Amino acid sequence: MTEPTSFIGYALIVNVKYFQNEVDRKDSISDQTNSLAAFKRLGFETNLVTEIEDDDVSGDVPSVYVTKSRFQRELGKAIEHVQSKGYQHFAVFVSTHGAETRKEDMYMHELCFYDEDVPTREILFEPLDKELSQVNKFVLVQACRSREGYEDEDQGVSIQVVDDPAQEYQTSEALTQVSESSTNHLHCSPPSIPHCVTMFASPSGKSAYRNHLASLLLERVRHLNDGTRVNLLDLLRQINRRFTDEAISMDKVKDGVWISYNVCNVGSISHCLTKPIYYTIVREAVTQ
Repeated sequence: MTEPTSFIGYALIVNVKYFQNEVDRKDSISDQTNSLAAFKRLGFETNLVTEIEDDDVSGDVPSVYVTKSRFQRELGKAIEHVQSKGYQHFAVFVSTHGAETRKEDMYMHELCFYDEDVPTREILFEPLDKELSQVNKFVLVQACRSREGYEDEDQGVSIQVVDDPAQEYQTSEALTQVSESSTNHLHCSPPSIPHCVTMFASPSGKSAYRNHLASLLLERVRHLNDGTRVNLLDLLRQINRRFTDEAISMDKVKDGVWISYNVCNVGSISHCLTKPIYYTIVREAVTQ
């Protein structure tokens, strides 16, 4: 199998499938395979961190699970590798459970590992900002941003139609004070650090639908010709447009009745850039 003779940067792919207190994500294998292929297509050296099956465990492997401490070690090794190679690009793809948790008057996003949940800012963005402050960073998070006790799917908004436009501002509803429960509509802003583009697989307060972000990334880069120079933000905007075109099939029990329906999703993109980040599409590896 041929590989590029040089890489533009390093991509760390993390897929967490097993948890002590959460439902397993055994069907997320495609997240890791699709993201690995996509980042290779973008010219990255890649490394996968996921559970190690029992028959693959050797004496120097500390754990078969992706724990908080294992993630920290692997991220630390990736940072050291980027520094030793002098790479100017670093990417992280994290696929796991996640949620937004209320902390006093704000919401914070947390990533789930086998043994505990950790604030995303603390375990991911702060080390990147400290150790790779001048490196171009690309963070992809395939994890929910939902909140306990609230509806994950967007149910739309209520609209009141009035005959006289003047009545629009004279209804009792318009004069009602904002209720405490409305704080659920506050958004959780993704952490922003210099020279970094971040994309979550869902908006603040909503669920992420498994396997879609990585598959759309791979789909898009495979459609580009070898040698194409790609603006990262333009690439992610194109992925978001594909997000909104896709109908995701869902099933659940509601009022004792099993129902099937479709939902649409959209990613959340944020960045703190002073100049664009560009990648160049490389030829996919072929089997000799």
